[in-house]
Amino acid sequence: MLIIVVLVLMLFIKKKYIKSLLLFTMLVIAITYHFNHNEVILKFLDIGQGDAMIAYHHDVNQIVMIDTGGKDKLKKKPWQTRSKISNYTDSIIVPELKENGFQKIDYLIITHPHADHMGELATLSKKVSIKHLIINKKTWDSHELKHLLEEVKQTNTQIVDSSNLNELKIGLLTYKFFNQNSSNYEDKNDTSIITEITTFGRTILTTGDATEKVEQSILSQLKGNYDILKVAHHGSLTSTSDSFLIKAKPHICVISAGRHNRHGLPKEVVVNKLKQNDCKVFNTQDYGMVQFQINKDSMIMTNELQEHNKKAYNRQ
Repeated sequence: MLIIVVLVLMLFIKKKYIKSLLLFTMLVIAITYHFNHNEVILKFLDIGQGDAMIAYHHDVNQIVMIDTGGKDKLKKKPWQTRSKISNYTDSIIVPELKENGFQKIDYLIITHPHADHMGELATLSKKVSIKHLIINKKTWDSHELKHLLEEVKQTNTQIVDSSNLNELKIGLLTYKFFNQNSSNYEDKNDTSIITEITTFGRTILTTGDATEKVEQSILSQLKGNYDILKVAHHGSLTSTSDSFLIKAKPHICVISAGRHNRHGLPKEVVVNKLKQNDCKVFNTQDYGMVQFQINKDSMIMTNELQEHNKKAYNRQ
């Protein structure tokens, strides 16, 4: 590129404008191809005791997000309440999007209506444009959840019922959904939407908080030999059954869990089970944000500790 720039300048100085213009056009095409090449980047955000994944579709310049993370609204005594309330939207999600040049989310999939998976939805919808929100509508049955959806609608977000959606194609990726039409169980974890992502011959399975009950119900539909598995329920004992692991056969397992979380997740027995099944485990507690850069030639994993969470590391 540097050589071409020098040649363009030399031709321009010599008043060979047509050749200069042609060479400059070639440079622009080369730069455009470099930055809009066929590549997908998946980021499992370091978002505390919750789940949030962002997929950057550089081939079509679109964003797909699965879950937003969020904090459980536990009853606290006055002395336990912070004077300044922080949120992951301002500290992690919006800076992440802006750093990569995005002000919108094309598709946001919420696996199930628990605060640690959708607690940032209201705040996020006010900070960035969410074009489509994919949920299982019948599981959002409480008054509070219905009110939240009405708020989101005010931002011109189109709410898509997952019950009528089997798959979604975005550029070179296909998102295939399982358990997206589940009944409205009392345990909302049983309603988790499971997403199988296929691109460049790679397959990724994200599982929300799917329980062993859900795993068994979709077992026959799974491809197996997954390159990446987002481990269900933050590595809890309620998920990741032996039969599921045998069928899924994941090579890399990502666990999203908060440091020093009160649930003691991930459970050691689950982590050991994953390792015994030849899965390399990457826990956001230890690795921070986990990223996969995927193209036709390779899949490269990197990790990064975000500024917001460095103090948590220093306390360990």
